[in-house]
Amino acid sequence: GVGLVLTVGILGVVGWQASVEPGGHLPEIVVEPRGETSPGPVYVVPIVSRNRSPATAANVVVEGTLLDEGAVVERAETTFDYVPGHSSRGGGLMFTQDPAGYELRLRAIGYVDP
Repeated sequence: GVGLVLTVGILGVVGWQASVEPGGHLPEIVVEPRGETSPGPVYVVPIVSRNRSPATAANVVVEGTLLDEGAVVERAETTFDYVPGHSSRGGGLMFTQDPAGYELRLRAIGYVDP
């Protein structure tokens, strides 16, 4: 009796998760700055990479661009080894120019299915 209740309960939970988060999702990576930029000679911009999807992403490449009136001043990139679904990972981008004087654009530019 107890085994039957546990089995039905587990199947119910699995079925509910399958209906709420069906397969076929792609990772949805959003990159945001977090905290203060450390001062030079190399300026480090702390970032967080958030995966809003249930799908996992590996080797997530993040690019940061400093812009001055639309013109690219400097680019930096980093790679997150692994960003599981519905989670986040922190890191940093290093620039030689002070990001405070420019528009900072952050984006994920690629990933690999694990």
